[in-house]
Amino acid sequence: MSNSGPTVRLSREGRATGPPEDRYKRKTVTGEGEITTQYLVAIHHSDDYDPSVETEATISEIHALNREMIAAGARKFAAGVSAASSARSLRAQPDGKVLITDGPYLETGEHIGGFWVLEAANLDDALAWGRKAAVACRAPVEVRAIFQKPAPPAGWSAKFKGDQMRNVVYAINITLDGCCDHTKHVPDEGVMEYYTRLLRDDVDLLVFGRKTYQLMVPYWPDIAKSQSETKAENEFAQAFDSKKLVVFSRSLDSVEGKNTRIVRTNLHDEILKLKQEQGKSILVGGVDVPSQLTELGLIDEYRFVVMPIIAGEGRRLLEGVNLPEKCQLKLVESKTFKSGCVALRYLKQ
Repeated sequence: MSNSGPTVRLSREGRATGPPEDRYKRKTVTGEGEITTQYLVAIHHSDDYDPSVETEATISEIHALNREMIAAGARKFAAGVSAASSARSLRAQPDGKVLITDGPYLETGEHIGGFWVLEAANLDDALAWGRKAAVACRAPVEVRAIFQKPAPPAGWSAKFKGDQMRNVVYAINITLDGCCDHTKHVPDEGVMEYYTRLLRDDVDLLVFGRKTYQLMVPYWPDIAKSQSETKAENEFAQAFDSKKLVVFSRSLDSVEGKNTRIVRTNLHDEILKLKQEQGKSILVGGVDVPSQLTELGLIDEYRFVVMPIIAGEGRRLLEGVNLPEKCQLKLVESKTFKSGCVALRYLKQ
């Protein structure tokens, strides 16, 4: 990351240091014609910083800040960065070869541990977010305008045009009265084929919590091996068993299969990291983990298969979810099955 450009450092108390220059910032125009500027808000940690020592209060404050940024329409991107000691540096040599060495390009006692790209009307507004970040993260924060000029080299934008983050897709069956209890309905052949196509064509990673994992495994992997059920179920089982799987759990001791791993770290940070990896969409299932991701604003696409049933009881979809503001969705696809089930596909606006 370049060290050139206007920079303002904030201590945890929010005191600013450095030149508040305002030229060459990247500006965008909103639908209402208001001009906004993008800023980098970066958290600095010592190079030996251990994220496992973060308290529940710190994590809660960071989540609250993310929700506030999303609600204000300021947050464009957020991510965490590994320690500088894990970096690999590349230097072009006079003979045209590239030398790769372990460690950061610049030796320093601290590194950027995470960052946001925010839109703000001016530097003062960006500094207001920076002050909140310094308090929530309990660490020094740097605010830096993102340059629009000088113009990048020819072909730069085209080179990165397709470099987009992976979508997080939430798919679930529900009844007409919103019940998401899997015991209240049984998917028919058409619905099984719908989910099989989703797995085969659009998804290469599954994300579950402990309860959903134990509901799906070893049930579907066993069917994938035995091929003992209907054709639709056997094909779904094979598609399911071929995918990588991440399980968020603090209580599971182990998981089955070489493609499955347990994650015990922060849900928000891990999902953001997964979104930045190369691949197809990420499919999340169950209720608890998707509800948390909905609160965090990290689900990009919702796929609801509505069953022609009124359950009259059972857990309701997204029950208890606390949103900073309503989440507006756009219907982009629908499919009606012979059984009367309807698959609805929504994108977050």
